[in-house]
Amino acid sequence: MAVNLRHLATWSLVCVAVIFAGLVPARAGGEFDGSGKFVGWWELGGYYGTDDSSRGEVVLFTPLMQSASTLFFLDARGKLFEEDVQEANLALGYRQMMPSGWNLGLWAGWDIRDSEADNTFHQVSVGLEALSERFDVRVNGYVPVTEPKGSPGLAEVFLRGNNILMIGGEEVPLYGVDGEVGVLLFGGTRRGGLKGAPVPGKRHELRAYAGGFWFDADEALEEVAGPKGRLEYRINDVISSLPGSRLTIESELSYDEVRDTKFEIGARLRIPFGARGSDALSRHAALSGQELRMIEGLERDTDIVTTQSKEENVLDTLTGVNFDEVGFVNGGGDVQGTLDANGPNSLVILNGGTTNGSVTVGPGQTLQGGASTIQVTGVKSGTTANFKAPGAKPFLTQILDQAVVTVDNNTHLAGLRLTGAGSGSGLFDNDGIVPITDGVSNVAITGTMIMDVGGDGIEFNDNHNKVVITNTSIQNAGRTGIRFTNDNSNIQIAHTLIDNTGTEGILFVENNSNVTVSGNTISNTGNGAVLFTNFNSNVTLSSNTISNTGSDGIRFGGGNSATITGNTLTDIRNDAIDVGGAAPNTLTITDNTFAGNIGSNVVEFDGAVDTLLDGSGNRLAPGAVVGGPLCQLTTVGSGFVGVLQITDQNGVLQTFVNGCT
Repeated sequence: MAVNLRHLATWSLVCVAVIFAGLVPARAGGEFDGSGKFVGWWELGGYYGTDDSSRGEVVLFTPLMQSASTLFFLDARGKLFEEDVQEANLALGYRQMMPSGWNLGLWAGWDIRDSEADNTFHQVSVGLEALSERFDVRVNGYVPVTEPKGSPGLAEVFLRGNNILMIGGEEVPLYGVDGEVGVLLFGGTRRGGLKGAPVPGKRHELRAYAGGFWFDADEALEEVAGPKGRLEYRINDVISSLPGSRLTIESELSYDEVRDTKFEIGARLRIPFGARGSDALSRHAALSGQELRMIEGLERDTDIVTTQSKEENVLDTLTGVNFDEVGFVNGGGDVQGTLDANGPNSLVILNGGTTNGSVTVGPGQTLQGGASTIQVTGVKSGTTANFKAPGAKPFLTQILDQAVVTVDNNTHLAGLRLTGAGSGSGLFDNDGIVPITDGVSNVAITGTMIMDVGGDGIEFNDNHNKVVITNTSIQNAGRTGIRFTNDNSNIQIAHTLIDNTGTEGILFVENNSNVTVSGNTISNTGNGAVLFTNFNSNVTLSSNTISNTGSDGIRFGGGNSATITGNTLTDIRNDAIDVGGAAPNTLTITDNTFAGNIGSNVVEFDGAVDTLLDGSGNRLAPGAVVGGPLCQLTTVGSGFVGVLQITDQNGVLQTFVNGCT
């Protein structure tokens, strides 16, 4: 849409203007009586404005039908602002000269705007005007025809008492009116009407305008209303060979409580159509001051005015829980008591301090540490924005043979620091985070640090659904870093650090489905870094960094379907990738990098005959040392159907077709 608007606002209008400029003025549109005395023009301008309102502008004004005292015209504008904001305005107007010396007019238009928030809005605009040689009176109205739209860049999330709210979840186009009166402060009176009378080389005018504006909508946070004033200094016939040309230097000052004080200053140059030659000079000289005012451009708020939407409730983006209440715990206070008191649909913020003993987060609760960030979504607008909790990060500690934190359905842990009894304590139930029972669903763990636990960093056993673990770190775990046992589904582990575990870094046992493990760093594991045993389906391992393992880097048992892509494996004690088991696997192994010392084989097949859908793009880094073959079959009858490609340390592509031969 941005490109279309820019074309509409610039190239199309300029091209139309050039075409009209080549026409005979008397033929510029239909005529009532053939007079053709009102000639169109095009104008180019540039403005400097506060608050990213600087812009370039092109305007086309052309008569469509006219008589000696009436004019039906087109006014088309295109504007390009800072931040790639663009707007186009198209209006049709009618003016009539009155015996009193006033020109009365009305117009209607259609406006379109691409906003800074990347939203596109449309509105209908209308206006009434009365122009004399000395005075101007205008009033305009604006009616948006586009509904409010989501605006993450405008959204603000804040706490008020025990509530968490969002404003600006939507960008709201506003209904409005504006008006102004103007007066000519100085400038020669043009008598006109004398055929062949000379036109002064330059005529200077200074016009001053004062008015106001009001814009509002039901969904808007507050109205946009206030006064405005502007000055126009005009140099008419600024190009002596182009009668009717004009240079206008303009400044405007306005104020409202939403946008504060706004100021702009700029200049625009007008070039009339068919303006060269003695005929043009005579025709222009014959126009009276009242007639010249018939071809003034429209004055109106050419911006579609938008503002932030009203307050709305928010929900936790990851769990979908609507926050009805916010609780606070300061300096190691009663965390469990606060959780229990707030109940479901609550956010509890921990501000610093140390809490000793286990904590259970109930269903529908988010437990967030101070100084951490979660994402929330406006209930009405659907806009997602960050919320940073006040305070400092807290510690939660458990030195007994119990988990530090227990979670229930629809819970979110964010920005916490959990410590246990020590990785060498032998307390294998001293886990970092566990569910309250099997079958828990919709759990998020983000931005949390788990350290020195005797058991697993995070342990989910059976039948859990929708668990998200992101931007978390697990260090010094007595057993696995993250463990899922059987029949779990829709699991995401992303951008998490796992370091120094007693056994595997990440372990999935059997019948887990829809598992994504991406962008993680796993190092210094007692056994393999990542292990999936049997019959796990739709598994993706991508962009992980694995190093210093006690066994294999990545291992799959039998009956799995998995994609292993874009991972980097360095200093692996046994095989970098090991695939085996009684049931065949269906695998994609692509674009993986193997570096440092690989103790055994790069890829080993030691079970049933597997299906390799794609095996391209794998490579050894220069200087890598491999203890065994690039591709190895270690069990009678094992192998694969497909093509595996690995570029060796010397940059030579090695291709293995239907087996490692």
